[in-house]
Amino acid sequence: MGSSRFKTWVWLLFIGYCMMMLWLLLFQRLEDGAQPWRYNLRPWDTVSRYLWVLRNSTDPVQRRYAVANLFGNVGLFVPFGVFLPLLFPKARKLLFFVLVATALILTLELTQAATGLGTLDVDDLILNLTGTGLGFLLWRCLRR
Repeated sequence: MGSSRFKTWVWLLFIGYCMMMLWLLLFQRLEDGAQPWRYNLRPWDTVSRYLWVLRNSTDPVQRRYAVANLFGNVGLFVPFGVFLPLLFPKARKLLFFVLVATALILTLELTQAATGLGTLDVDDLILNLTGTGLGFLLWRCLRR
């Protein structure tokens, strides 16, 4: 497959990924209606509560919710960490990559809070950045 054709497929996958993420993070919640401004600015507060649930709760619904939030916030952003350096050569430099990833994830978090369609949570930022970082490492490994 030629380089131009590969790039076209990567762009199409990236656009599809972005649309899916916007639906998951914002539009899926439209049917629930907007909630008042909610936020958590204490690092590891939400994560520690989910870990407590995993260690102590026997309720399968609570446990599934905790796993989905912890691993989902990481896993859903791994592709983002692969797409950025693939599509944008400047994002192959670690500092630029971290700055762009942080800015985009922070924008999503602020949008969720401002629209009432989610919570501004510093733990989400940490977990999402972990996912993008894992994606960046995966891209570096695959590049070789």
